[in-house]
Amino acid sequence: MPAPPAPASTLIVGELYYDSAADRHGILQDVSGARVFLRPEGGGREWTALDSDLHHPADAERIRAHRARAQRAALLRAFDS
Repeated sequence: MPAPPAPASTLIVGELYYDSAADRHGILQDVSGARVFLRPEGGGREWTALDSDLHHPADAERIRAHRARAQRAALLRAFDS
């Protein structure tokens, strides 16, 4: 079961969060009212989310995110060869 949403007052720039609306993990870049700006851990295009959709990822979500990053990296290496 996912963790409860993180209140905007407790959001920390630079921390990893799970955006439940987008089903993505990202590093918090900025907070503007109820809107937050996240960027994928390995870099990439920033996206906006609502602070109410964020929470710190549970262990299973962290593992899933790590596995997805590893698969993307392997695909990129395969195409670079």
